[in-house]
Amino acid sequence: MSTTPNHLPYTLHVTVESETVQKVILITEDGDRIEWPKHAFPQAILKGAKLTIAIVSDEINQKEREKMAKQILNTLLKTQEEPPTSHQ
Repeated sequence: MSTTPNHLPYTLHVTVESETVQKVILITEDGDRIEWPKHAFPQAILKGAKLTIAIVSDEINQKEREKMAKQILNTLLKTQEEPPTSHQ
């Protein structure tokens, strides 16, 4: 178990090994093989790429979205409170 930038506890580090017409083949650090549906995989990720897969419940996902929204709002509000700088 490791942490990602979002501090999610249930993660798995994998490497893209290959792809077929319908699947992308991922290999875990322990050598286990995962077949991921190609239609649900980003096209820009190439063979050899190192990835982190995280398992997130809908509840945790919603909490993370709310946390991010609050951070964005706080940043926007803080920016609006700062006095404008004059350019002379």
